[in-house]
Amino acid sequence: MSNSIALRPLVAQFVPLLIDTASDDYREWSQKYRGEGDTIPKVFVIRADGEQLYGESASPSGTELRAFLERHLALAGRPLSEAELARVAETMEKVLARHEAGDIAEAVALLKPLLGSGSYARDCVAADELGEELVAKATDKMEAADKQLEEGESLAGTLALVQVQRFYGRLPALTQTIGQRLRTLRGDNELRSVLEQARALDRAAEQVDRGNTSRAVAQYRRVVANYPDTDAAALAEDELAALAETADTATTASKPSGPPTEAALKKAASYLRLARSFAEKRPEKAREYAEQVIDLAPDTELAGEAAALLDEL
Repeated sequence: MSNSIALRPLVAQFVPLLIDTASDDYREWSQKYRGEGDTIPKVFVIRADGEQLYGESASPSGTELRAFLERHLALAGRPLSEAELARVAETMEKVLARHEAGDIAEAVALLKPLLGSGSYARDCVAADELGEELVAKATDKMEAADKQLEEGESLAGTLALVQVQRFYGRLPALTQTIGQRLRTLRGDNELRSVLEQARALDRAAEQVDRGNTSRAVAQYRRVVANYPDTDAAALAEDELAALAETADTATTASKPSGPPTEAALKKAASYLRLARSFAEKRPEKAREYAEQVIDLAPDTELAGEAAALLDEL
């Protein structure tokens, strides 16, 4: 590399490695990377992901060297600092843990900021590859849902699309596609109600995924009450039966016996007011408070009002 002061900022972005062409190291190197020409020195440029960008006997110098360095830096991707690399590695560890645990929605939420970084660092490449894998899976699920809709399985197809949105909707490559499909359903007079029912079912399923059995039960019961004599109500009743069987009276598994205390009712009323105040500008916070109302005062008017608010969020 050049000792020119003017080129030092460019040179500093490369990691120089000197290999003796008569050594075993070079023989191993030459099996992986091809260098044109028979003279030495040979110059190679290898990207962070192992991709060879250059390999020739010709060694650029003088005015050509700056252009050479700039050209290959442009091909090498965005450089990351040590701190950035550490943060990416830490986040990817969390992403993979959630992905392996089957918590796809959380894995996608953690993964999203890492996508399209423009870096060829190992963990950045892994992030983009996982993103592509998830997009492919989501696309397959959407195609299967479309087929169900075409075959008249309205609730099954709509519920599948709603769940694709919950699990994969934050992936930039899918946001518009999923949104367009759901807007099409909302615009269909026959399917608009089915979409509402599917969203209500999915809210309950999300609570099951989170391990919040009492909230899931409350939501499934609301589906049965709000959409009587529908496929959604029948499915909700099936899920309630399954929850009761696995949790042995799921409705009381996570709450104290007997009616809620006066203190619990006051606290629930306070949380309901907070939920309503946050509903417009901070719906996620409103959802959190409304769910706590149901936990604190199940089977009460407050719980019913909280459930109604959840339906609107």
